[in-house]
Amino acid sequence: MDGDSREYFDVLFDKPLGQGRIGEVLDPAPAKIEPALGGSWKWQTTNALRFQPSGGLPVASEYKVSLDS
Repeated sequence: MDGDSREYFDVLFDKPLGQGRIGEVLDPAPAKIEPALGGSWKWQTTNALRFQPSGGLPVASEYKVSLDS
């Protein structure tokens, strides 16, 4: 998570899953967030998937992220 401004968090993989898709916004979303939080998913690198919520991440909140298989 971007600790300073809470503008995004990254999901890191041990394999390069995003080859040829860096910078691409994914639609439909590759994961579910509970409680629901609007935003976009984008490949930052071949093994880093970034979620940028609309309006940033609220302070002192917990979320469950479930990746689609």
